[in-house]
Amino acid sequence: MSNPSTPHSPPSGLSDADLAEAEAEEIAHRAASAYWRKNLQAVAILLTIWAAVSFGCGILLADWLNQFRLPGTHFPLGFWFAQQGSMYVFVVLILIYVRWMSHLDRNYHPREVLKSALEEAEPSTTPPTGDDANPAANI
Repeated sequence: MSNPSTPHSPPSGLSDADLAEAEAEEIAHRAASAYWRKNLQAVAILLTIWAAVSFGCGILLADWLNQFRLPGTHFPLGFWFAQQGSMYVFVVLILIYVRWMSHLDRNYHPREVLKSALEEAEPSTTPPTGDDANPAANI
């Protein structure tokens, strides 16, 4: 007995175009899921760094860091982290996030993957051009 869902014969009721569209949607869904998983991973890593700097250096380690002075000033390092350092680190982390997301966008392109997958699944609806536009020219 043959398997009705072999690649050569579509399941009953589904055309090849329907199968292609379903496969394209599945590919796009997997790409979008991978993209968001990487996005959330980036956010978690960067927020962990920010929390460690602002809470760790600004509060927990402030007394120990106060034995050091910020170069060029007379401010204790723990005080500087509590007042301004965590904000500077946050701005730097935003810039890192922008570059990280630009890299992910270039690698994943979730909208473009979905768009191109759906375009491949649909028959072309563009009007013919050149000799194909005028069938009488081929006679």
